[in-house]
Amino acid sequence: MISARGGPDVAKGLNCFAELRAAAPQDGQKRYPEESELWFRWAIQPFRRVSSEIQSFFRGFVVLTGQTTMRRSIELRDPRRARRRERLGTATVEFAVLLPLVMTLMLGTWEIGRLVEVEQILNNAAREAGRRAASGQYTNAQVQQIALNYLSMAGLTTTNAAVTVTDLTHAGTDATAATELDQLQITVTIPFVNVRWASATLVTNASTVLSATNIWLSNNGQSYPSNITVPAGY
Repeated sequence: MISARGGPDVAKGLNCFAELRAAAPQDGQKRYPEESELWFRWAIQPFRRVSSEIQSFFRGFVVLTGQTTMRRSIELRDPRRARRRERLGTATVEFAVLLPLVMTLMLGTWEIGRLVEVEQILNNAAREAGRRAASGQYTNAQVQQIALNYLSMAGLTTTNAAVTVTDLTHAGTDATAATELDQLQITVTIPFVNVRWASATLVTNASTVLSATNIWLSNNGQSYPSNITVPAGY
């Protein structure tokens, strides 16, 4: 239908341009912008009608064939755009598949890291308490409180934490009454549920208990020398 009506309209427009050119003022004659503008608008009317019909035709073509055809033509002209869209979809699927595994590894690493940290703190507390017990100047109750104070200063809660002081050489003997070279065992325990960071239990469980043990030899009974002979030359 466009070609049927477009032919006469184009011919009519060309004739109008020829008439305007013949009637146009020559060089040196006065021109009237208003008249020129009116003539130009009148002359391009056929071409404007043809242009609107062409636009209507292509809009109808897009509606009938669907936007998929146009999108496909764009992708054929620019393959990089199609590959980019496919890559975005692939990345989303890969992320959804790997997310549970990544989260499990992260939580497991977090839990193991906290377990190792607390175990190190317990060892330090047991060592500090054992050093004081070996001096023979502190009772078992005082040694226990020293260990609990260390845990508190390290940022751990002392709830359900337990400290035991045992004389392995003479059972039931207090640290202040221990004889020289008695083996004094200090054990510090704490439930991991009280000090863990995450609620997930991937490596441990609700009944996991961390403990640290140190054994020191008692120095009780050794008096500090009062008379010291300085060697010659000093």
